[in-house]
Amino acid sequence: MAIVIEALAEKAISSLLEAVTSLLREKVDLILNAEDELKKLQRKLERLEVSLKDVDRKPFFSSERDRYLEGELKDVFYDAQDII
Repeated sequence: MAIVIEALAEKAISSLLEAVTSLLREKVDLILNAEDELKKLQRKLERLEVSLKDVDRKPFFSSERDRYLEGELKDVFYDAQDII
């Protein structure tokens, strides 16, 4: 009887350990992925900043440029939401 209980306990502990290990791996992957995504977002923001400075230097209105900037702003916003 004690052998059966011991075997069941070992199996339960082993299963729990596998589940915890899997969960930890997922969390680490999420953290590492978030760092990469933050770097990508930073690069996009830097490009957007350059574009916006260019708008300041060339104040004429351009619907094509405005659509481009609007799209870039939306992309950055959605990327930031995804990271959060």
